[in-house]
Amino acid sequence: MLKLVASLSRPGGGGRHLRLCHYSTNVPTPAATTFWHQRIPLQNLAETSKSRVLMTNDFTRVHLPWKPSSSRSVCPRGFTSDASATQSGFIAWYLRMLDKYTFPTKSITAANILAFADITAQYLANETLKEGETKQDWDKIRTLRMLGIGAFFTAPILHIWFNLMLWRFPKTDVASSMKKVLAGQLIASPVVNSSFFAVNSFLQGESGEQAIEKIKRDLWPTWKSGAMYWPILDFVTFRYIPIHLQVLFNNCCSFVWTIYLTSMAGKKAEAFSAANPNPNLAHSKT
Repeated sequence: MLKLVASLSRPGGGGRHLRLCHYSTNVPTPAATTFWHQRIPLQNLAETSKSRVLMTNDFTRVHLPWKPSSSRSVCPRGFTSDASATQSGFIAWYLRMLDKYTFPTKSITAANILAFADITAQYLANETLKEGETKQDWDKIRTLRMLGIGAFFTAPILHIWFNLMLWRFPKTDVASSMKKVLAGQLIASPVVNSSFFAVNSFLQGESGEQAIEKIKRDLWPTWKSGAMYWPILDFVTFRYIPIHLQVLFNNCCSFVWTIYLTSMAGKKAEAFSAANPNPNLAHSKT
């Protein structure tokens, strides 16, 4: 059974409902995290009057025929989709958009994070030039390329991957989280990295032979570098981050990884790609 914590609120369209917002993912299907707007029959619910903890195999919205005793939200701050009741500002707005427009919100978020990461990487590359090297102008085309990759490659891949892992390993205990990390290292990383190198080469107008050569040259070093960084973050993602925020968390980690590689290695910005769709996707030489 799936344990959920619910908040009571009145939606704009009328009628009272419970917004189920926090859970342990030991469920047999990914429906509880994939379909956020499915209504639950009341007979499937068992509510405790004290903590409003619900036990069900599915969730998102429950319409109540009776008047609730309290309208106070008991959802953990930051994890409720009905954020307007307890939050204000950008975070509340973002969580509402993530609830209402899940996939477009993830795509736009990934695009902006990776584009900003690329701009930062290029700036840091100029700041770490050796004596005699010439500063490079901002490569706007490269940034636009990373923006497109974030929206149409990174976000879809991560969305599918995280939901697939939830379906295959629904629990969030240590053993299940480690299985997900291992699957990312051995399956997702080489497949996603190879695909990224191919897509990036195509967007740069390179031939198929050049794309294959890039994959042969960069895939193994990229995997080794990522193996030093991503496993612990993947474990945190699968163990502690709610499914609807996992793509966002991963993109933020990708941003940090871009800056780290650029500043520590001291290479030119062209040596790295700001797109890092994980698992373990480091940066290609462009």
